[in-house]
Amino acid sequence: DDLDHLLDETTEKWLPSGKAVVSPEARAELLERYAKEAQGSLRRPSCVRVWGSLSSFSLPDEPVTNPVWQARYGTKTRPAHSLELFRREQMALTAHARAAGCRLIVNCGPKPNYDKSYGPGAFRTRLQILARFLRSLARDNPTQVAVIRSETPSLWMSVGDWFAATSYAARPVEGVLHTVFTSHATTIRNQNAEFDGELNRLLTSAGIPPEQSRDAAIAELDAIIDTKPKHPAWP
Repeated sequence: DDLDHLLDETTEKWLPSGKAVVSPEARAELLERYAKEAQGSLRRPSCVRVWGSLSSFSLPDEPVTNPVWQARYGTKTRPAHSLELFRREQMALTAHARAAGCRLIVNCGPKPNYDKSYGPGAFRTRLQILARFLRSLARDNPTQVAVIRSETPSLWMSVGDWFAATSYAARPVEGVLHTVFTSHATTIRNQNAEFDGELNRLLTSAGIPPEQSRDAAIAELDAIIDTKPKHPAWP
């Protein structure tokens, strides 16, 4: 219809459809930039959807000198500049999620093995950061979360109908590689509908009402956290 055509035309002018980047740092830069531009264009935040991995919400928002960053990356430290880009990615997406909610399908299974790749405590730290983020949201925030225990072939995320990013190689230590961004509104709406259907299926099969899924996810994260070793830098 006319509205769909207008949205497609507007977003294609705003962001080149099919833009691709290789490094996790370049991905973080674009996620921050597009999240901020989408909020500015809309004059309001949008729902953040994430399918796969532990999401950007397992990144801390503390300054990069804080010990939590050491605990997250363990023996595979990254340059301060990289950490700052990841921090800013998290903060830009969190601004949307705090106001408009998020819908997450997060993988907390045995693969990838974060503790094997980064040293003991890395997995626990990431889960703690994610659980802390979920707890920090307002009680009336419309967030929904499903926890899965298996890897997904790609990492996908979107912010409203304004942009989506698909990463085809999320590897421990190397980070999220080969990410393709799109701003084609109809494509993103179809992807959002597919994601929402899978999220609803997962919650229904687990017997979890959507409005209770955040609390259920926090409880499940806490149970996993209790079984994982701590990092000495961050309790």
